[in-house]
Amino acid sequence: MTTLGEVVSVFLNRYRKKSTRRAYENDLNHLMTYIAPGVPVATITGFDVERALGQFLQRDSINSVHTVNKFIKTLHTFFNWCEKMRLREISADLKPAYYPVPDDDVAERTMPDEDFDKLIAYYVPLAAVKPKTYQRPLALFLFIGDTGTRNEGLSLLTWRDIDFKERIATTKEKGDKTHYRPFGTAVAAILQQWQIIQKLADDVRPNDARIFSDNGRAITPDGLKQYFRRRCIEADVHKPGHKGWGPHSIRHRLGFRLADAKVPDHIACKVLGNDINTYRKSYAPKDAERIKAAALEVAFQFADLPKPSVIRPEFKTGSENP
Repeated sequence: MTTLGEVVSVFLNRYRKKSTRRAYENDLNHLMTYIAPGVPVATITGFDVERALGQFLQRDSINSVHTVNKFIKTLHTFFNWCEKMRLREISADLKPAYYPVPDDDVAERTMPDEDFDKLIAYYVPLAAVKPKTYQRPLALFLFIGDTGTRNEGLSLLTWRDIDFKERIATTKEKGDKTHYRPFGTAVAAILQQWQIIQKLADDVRPNDARIFSDNGRAITPDGLKQYFRRRCIEADVHKPGHKGWGPHSIRHRLGFRLADAKVPDHIACKVLGNDINTYRKSYAPKDAERIKAAALEVAFQFADLPKPSVIRPEFKTGSENP
């Protein structure tokens, strides 16, 4: 009988894209800490999966419903593939239900303006004194603030992807999709200063250097996230009840700023790289009075309607009556 470890290995080899494979690999490695790799995949029961999920929820690093649902999604994908390959019988018990996401979840995962301002106020003077150490985090925070680039896109970004003349960054994110991220003059200046400071290794060409890596070499999304969190902690910027803010928290901040500035939805979606339903659900105002007021502002008024013409009925004369 084929064991869980063997099946996981074959499953992962199907994915050529490193980021996709790494995401599945992390979740399935978690699964194999709760269900031994030597267990035959055909004998795994719904009880085993529920117990593994319960133990997963006890991890200190679990701080978001989205993290849990990502793990559940991996379980669905993996066991659906096992069933398709006839490695085991079809069983709905192996696919736990997703956890509901609260309406205000995005707001809770958004870095407040005062925390973002505190970060910038901390690193600007330090970057002037010790640019080699502190220009990098300053560039990172400000670049995300202007562009909303996701963590994967940040880790892959090279100097070749930056057009300083047009102030556009070309990023690859979320399923290898291309996004064009505009940024302001302040971010352009900070990036150009970091480009000069960045110490490149002998085997790294300047245009191919990873922008947010210290030495221009490759950096993983997880490595960049940990670097981001360490720099937040250094600036005494903490997320209450959690281990720290991540890069996505500044992306969410940009989403709310676009909504508050009343940028048209279709334009804001282009800036963030979201579909319009996701944007509206995450960032659009949910205040019923504001929605009602906006609708009434463009509603037809009686003054806008054409005046009806008076239609006089025609009556037949007595002689015309039959």
